[in-house]
Amino acid sequence: MQGTLRRQPDFDSATAAFTRYRAAPAFATWSEDALWSYVRHGFETQPDGRVRLLCRPDIEAAMLGPIFEAMEQVYAGDERGNPFASLAGIDCPVRVATAENSWAIYKEMAARAVALIPAASQWTFDGVGHCVAQEAPQLLLQALAAFETQRPG
Repeated sequence: MQGTLRRQPDFDSATAAFTRYRAAPAFATWSEDALWSYVRHGFETQPDGRVRLLCRPDIEAAMLGPIFEAMEQVYAGDERGNPFASLAGIDCPVRVATAENSWAIYKEMAARAVALIPAASQWTFDGVGHCVAQEAPQLLLQALAAFETQRPG
């Protein structure tokens, strides 16, 4: 979480943002097109020509907080309650996906979701990390097509 809060939100240019993100381990496996798309649509050009992240580090940290709490098994929900209890009420086909190179905790969380959702199946993306759509979009499209053909009616 602290790393998120320290994230650099401003760059001299879109090219500078792309270069910095390309060197970051979290973005190193993204396709060039995906990373440029992120820079084009995830940043806003300022009047002085610099670019600024649209999702500020403090906003991203607030979003990630409950995810990290769930990973640490300390998440109790918010004013709306604990969302995990409602997973058992999902009555449509669901495909829960993990990626081979994701952290083990994501695989554990996915297994728990599959166990709670009555019509859930599981899919693993081989050879990629957490950001499948950005790393290997063709694998995501194949998985969506496979899910569509396996759905009833």
